[in-house]
Amino acid sequence: MSGRPLGVAVLLLASSAAQAFGAARLGSVFSRDVDVPAAGWVRVPLDLAAVRHMAPDGRDLRIYDSNGQGVAVAIEEAPREVGLRPVRVVEVVRDGASAASVASAASGGWSLVFDVGEGAPAHQRLRFDIAKLVAAPAVRLESGPDGSNWQLLAEGDLFRLAEPEGQGGRGSKANDRLAATTLSYPATSDRFLRLSWPASAGFPEVRTVEVETSPGPSIEVATADVRCDPRNPTATRCRIAMPAAGQLLRRITVEIEGQGAVAYRFDQPLVGRFDTLAEGLWPRSAARTRHAIELGAEGRRIAGDFLRLDFFGTAPRLVGVRVEISLREAVFRAPAAGRYEIRYGAAPSPIVTASGDLREDDSAARLSAGPERESPAPPLPPVAGLGKPLLLERFGRSWEVLAPGLVAGEVVRLELPDEVYAATRGSLDGLRLAVGRRQLPYVLSVGRAPVLVQEALGKSPEPEREGRASRFEVELPEPWLPLTAVEMEKAAGPMDRQVSLLSLGRPGPNAEIEARSLTSASWSCATLTLVPCRLGIPLEAAGRERLAVRIDDGDDPPLTSVDVAIYRRVDALVFVWPTGGKVRLLAAREGIAAPDYDLANSSEDLLGRPWHPADLAPILPKTGSKVGKWLLPGALALAGVGLLLLLRRILTAAD
Repeated sequence: MSGRPLGVAVLLLASSAAQAFGAARLGSVFSRDVDVPAAGWVRVPLDLAAVRHMAPDGRDLRIYDSNGQGVAVAIEEAPREVGLRPVRVVEVVRDGASAASVASAASGGWSLVFDVGEGAPAHQRLRFDIAKLVAAPAVRLESGPDGSNWQLLAEGDLFRLAEPEGQGGRGSKANDRLAATTLSYPATSDRFLRLSWPASAGFPEVRTVEVETSPGPSIEVATADVRCDPRNPTATRCRIAMPAAGQLLRRITVEIEGQGAVAYRFDQPLVGRFDTLAEGLWPRSAARTRHAIELGAEGRRIAGDFLRLDFFGTAPRLVGVRVEISLREAVFRAPAAGRYEIRYGAAPSPIVTASGDLREDDSAARLSAGPERESPAPPLPPVAGLGKPLLLERFGRSWEVLAPGLVAGEVVRLELPDEVYAATRGSLDGLRLAVGRRQLPYVLSVGRAPVLVQEALGKSPEPEREGRASRFEVELPEPWLPLTAVEMEKAAGPMDRQVSLLSLGRPGPNAEIEARSLTSASWSCATLTLVPCRLGIPLEAAGRERLAVRIDDGDDPPLTSVDVAIYRRVDALVFVWPTGGKVRLLAAREGIAAPDYDLANSSEDLLGRPWHPADLAPILPKTGSKVGKWLLPGALALAGVGLLLLLRRILTAAD
C-alpha cells in the first residue's frame, strides 16, 4: 500500500450525533471489585471469563481506586511453580510372574509399580534417573487410585544417551539432560502408576523416580469447538478453538480413538501464514488413548484464537482436546487500603501508564476479585455528518454492503473478498465506503488467520530441459491477491533441495511465458515416519494469475507428488453503521490517493469493540460509466422501435 497508512485512520467527529448515527449499542464493559487490606503491591489472578472478555494483549484493562482515580497496572503471566515429589517403587515384576503384570508389561519385559503417596497433588510427568545407557521404546504408563484398577495415561520412548561427567555423578548440563528421562502424561491425582518396560531394554536399573506436580497457577479448559475434515485417505485436518487469542499455551492433551500409530502436527496462525508448534508420532496399543504435548518450559504464545491439527496415517477419531494456558495476573501498587475496581472489555477510558517499576515484590498480596459485572459500553465519539463528497465517476466498481438487522451505531467488519483486489489492481488506496455521495470513514484492519487462496494436491513436477530441475504451476482464482505464504508437503523421507517461486504473466508474442523470480528457500527434511515433509515460504506477491514452483533436483529424480497450498492475508474495513441509506463499497483501479481522515481519540477504540460481520452483494454496473449511463435509455429506445415494427405489421395484415 502506498500513501498514508489506513490502519490508524478514523474520522474525528465533533457534534450532533442524531444527524448521522443513532445511539450506540456497542458491546459491554466488565468490572470486578478487589478489597485491598493494605497499601502495597497486589496481584489479582484473571480467570477464564476475564480472559475471554479482555483484548488479547490486555490493553483495555484498567484499575480505579475508590475515588475513581486511575492506578498504573501491568499484566503479567503468573510465576510458574513446578514441584517435584519423590515416588516409591512398590514392585518390579517380570512379565508373567504375577497376574497383575500380565496385562500391562510388554512380552518378556517388566512391570514397575510406583506409589506417589497418600493425598498426592495432581501430577503430570514422571522423571527417572537411570543407572545405565539404555533405550526403552514404546513404554506404556498407566494410573490407578488403588493399585488394582488401571487406565492408560501415555505411551512413549525412554532413553539415556550419555554418562554424567565429573565426580559424584555430576557433569555438564548437556550430559545431565541426556542422563535424565521424562514421560509426560495428562494430569491425574491417582496415587499409583504402572510402567511397562520392554525386554529389549534389559532390566530397568532406576536410581530414583519423581513425579512433577502440575505447574501452576494455570487454566485448563476442554475445547468444545473442534471441526475435522479429511484431506485425503491418509490425512485429516482439524480446527481447534482456543479459549481466547493471545494466550501463553503450556500443554495440549489430545484423546483419540482408533488402531495403529498416528502422526500429528500442530500449527498456529500468524499473519497470513502458519507456524508449526509441535509434531511427532503417537504409538497406540489401545483403542482409546490420551497424549500430552508439552510446549517447553516457557510455553508458546498463541497469537490467534485457534490451532490447526493435522493427522497422518490411519485417521483416528478425535474424542477431545484440553488446553492448558498460563494464568495471567493484574499487577498494581495500591497507594492505600480500600476497594479497587477492575474494568475491561469495550472500555475506551484513558490509559494510565506505569510511573514506576511494576515488578513483583516479596510482600505482594495475591487477592481474588469479586464476581464479574456487565454494563453497556459508552458510545463511540458522535459524528456531525458523513465525510467529504465523492466524485462517483472516478470509481469503476461498486458493491452494496449487506449487514441485515444492524442498528445505527454498531461496529461492522467487512472482510475484503478476492474480487476487490482484482478491481483495485492490488492497491487498497482506492477503496471508499459511501452513503449516497458522501464518504463513510473506516479503519483498515489486518487479521491473523490466513485465507486459503488455492490448494492443489498431488502435483507432479515435470523435468526441465536441462534435466537438473523440475517445476509445476498453480493457477490463482484472481489476480492481484496479497499472497503471504506458500506451503508445500511431500511424503516423509530425507531430502535437501533448493526451491524457487516464480510469478508467471500471460504468454508473450512468441508463446514464451514471462517469469519473474519471487523468492527461494532450502527444503531440508529428516526421516520421520508418517509425518510429511513440509516447507513454508513467506511470500509478498500480487498482480499475477499463476505461480510456478521450481525445484533444483540435482542428480536426483524429480519428486513424484507435492501438495501445495497458497495463502493470503485478511484485510477488513471496520466502521460504524450509519443512520439511513445504503452503504456501498467503491473501488478505483488507479489514480486515487489513500483517504485522509482526521484522527479520533484512537483507532484502537473502534478496533477493540465487538463487531458484526458484513458481506458484499454482487457487482453492480460500473458507476458513472457511459455504458451504465445509456443502458436504460437505449433499452427503452429499442423497445419502442420493436413496438413500432410490431404495430406496422399488424396494420399491414389488417389491410
